Amino acid sequence: MEIMTNLLKNRWIWSLCTLALIGCGKEDSLKTQSINNNIANGLIDGGYVGDQECSLCHIEIFNTFKQNGMGRSLYVPTAQNIIEDYQSNTKIYDENNNLYYEAIHKDGVFYQKEYRPENENTAPHELIYKVDYIIGSGNHTRSYLRKENGFIYEMPMTWYSQKRKWDLSPSYNLWNQRFSRPIIQECMNCHNSYTQYQDYSTNQFDDPIPHGIGCERCHGPGLDHVKKRMYEETDLSASGSLDSSIVNPAYLSASKQVDVCFQCHLQGEMTVFKKGKQQTDFKPGMDITEIKSIYIDSDQNPTNPSIASHGLRMLMSLCYINSQGKMYCTTCHDPHTSIDKTPVSNYSKACLSCHRAELLSNSNQKIDHRPAANCVSCHMLKSETSDIPHVTGTDHWIRKSPQVRTKRELQNKKIVKKLISLEPVFKESDSAADIRLGIAYIKYFEAKQPDANYLNRGITLIKSGLLNQPDHSSGLFYLGKAYAHRKEYLQAESQFKRVISIDPKNALAHFELAKMQSIRGKIKLAKNSLLTSIKLFNNNAKAYNNLGNIYSELNQLQEAATAYKRAIDIAPSDPSAYHNLGDLWLSQQHSADLALPYISKALELSPDFIPSRLNIGVINMLLGNDEKSIYAFNQCLDLNPDLISAHGNLARIYIRANNHQQALFHINTMLNIQPGNKDATSLLHQINR
Repeated sequence: MEIMTNLLKNRWIWSLCTLALIGCGKEDSLKTQSINNNIANGLIDGGYVGDQECSLCHIEIFNTFKQNGMGRSLYVPTAQNIIEDYQSNTKIYDENNNLYYEAIHKDGVFYQKEYRPENENTAPHELIYKVDYIIGSGNHTRSYLRKENGFIYEMPMTWYSQKRKWDLSPSYNLWNQRFSRPIIQECMNCHNSYTQYQDYSTNQFDDPIPHGIGCERCHGPGLDHVKKRMYEETDLSASGSLDSSIVNPAYLSASKQVDVCFQCHLQGEMTVFKKGKQQTDFKPGMDITEIKSIYIDSDQNPTNPSIASHGLRMLMSLCYINSQGKMYCTTCHDPHTSIDKTPVSNYSKACLSCHRAELLSNSNQKIDHRPAANCVSCHMLKSETSDIPHVTGTDHWIRKSPQVRTKRELQNKKIVKKLISLEPVFKESDSAADIRLGIAYIKYFEAKQPDANYLNRGITLIKSGLLNQPDHSSGLFYLGKAYAHRKEYLQAESQFKRVISIDPKNALAHFELAKMQSIRGKIKLAKNSLLTSIKLFNNNAKAYNNLGNIYSELNQLQEAATAYKRAIDIAPSDPSAYHNLGDLWLSQQHSADLALPYISKALELSPDFIPSRLNIGVINMLLGNDEKSIYAFNQCLDLNPDLISAHGNLARIYIRANNHQQALFHINTMLNIQPGNKDATSLLHQINR
């Protein structure tokens, strides 16, 4: 642990914590039993003991911390912690997808409902899922998560506390992922204590899932500390010695103090973890740069901060730059106390610890700088956030005159750039720097802006970096993904094979290799790659779904059905496997009865999935339900008026019913869409016979 030479510097905010650490009590039978039970039951992993163990000695700090935003960042909903309005304006409408949503509280249980009322063009639709977790303190927002077989997904509705309104979750107005947005490890671990993440899964976590950010996120693993204070006859309060069994951030250097906060409060455009590292590898006292690279737009608009950009904005401030290690996040914020419990005057006091009040009051500026003035109100303006709607936050870029726009800000307002240029927040010069930057561009392409230029930049950078580190498996993996996006499947296949040669147990590499092999017609090889991927990670529903497709292509129908059913078991809310299993029975067995329940379930989950809607029409044709068939095919045309197969099936129904006028309308439409269409020509011959 790096220790400051002057232990008295700038640690007033941590004084309660320091006193508590020094005054920790001796062995107590209940405490001893608690820690021993946790050790025996395998609940302690990586030296972490959990908040409850900390609370046995630090109850006051524990209780106040659990009331602040970090302590309330993830928890189970109860009737006692409601802050939302469940009585009025609980319904919202997504006009882009013609879907309605409703927040429901009934008998102490919380739900979100998706529905669509029936009209002449639309079939009725309704989905209801229970809320399992709340994510977000409620200071700005509360979003809602559901759990399915250990997989965690975000739900479509969010409560925006400042505006006291329900609306779509952030970015859902652009891309409504409904009830299936995965909560990835980085997101989960910035809202609570470290979770056990399933390798090669996007969003599967082991129980128990912690509730809220815990003590050990800032103080490090507590096992050594607990054992030392409970079992050793050491009285540090008498000796005045520093307790080295736990991290007290007050004794870290300035850069490492802020790095504790930067775990989550330094947000850029993209984050790329360093080779072999993940979010949970960070421990207080480390440099954040040991774990990850954080990238920003080199031409970012400084007037548009994101919700978690406090750290980045502070780094831009001359107050921080010129403080020479005297300014930290904790200069203004007590991490153990809720912001709404902190007097506004405390922030001005922090400012005046450097900026002498008498000098400010005697300045020539026509601004009130008397001690009673609120520094923050002028120098840290509130603004809307760039990534979260209906939210206003304090801009941590402390400026002399933030009301006056800089030349750069005015330029950025006038110029809308199509492409951004990424650069690291902290300078990097190691041999893998180009690889990580290349990965960042490819991730940006996948997550934010699918422009091929990002793929090109990513490929160039990764290839350059691989000259120095040819066995960098993450670089090779993303190089393969970039080639796949560019439809250069042979090149992509080659990169995934290189990853596997370095890391044979990489389940995702086998999975991606299988996709390339399948596209290139190497069906049997693709099957073997998928079986290997599944052997390494048995809970990948997409792998089983793809395996089912391959078995179907190989005419191994029972094996295909088994694979689809396994995909359904893993992800019962994903419509794809239901559709594929129904399509298997319909196309291969011509069994409407076997197909109907699976296709119906797929439509229940995804009412606008055209292939399932088409299959419903075909099933009803086979069952002789022409009216239902016409209804289903017309629904397809409402979604896609140029769908030739729907027009063709409608023409067949009308020919069978001797309604040649309607049949001709659909045949002619087919020919207008695709002149010379063979199916349309054949149907026309049937009428003319």
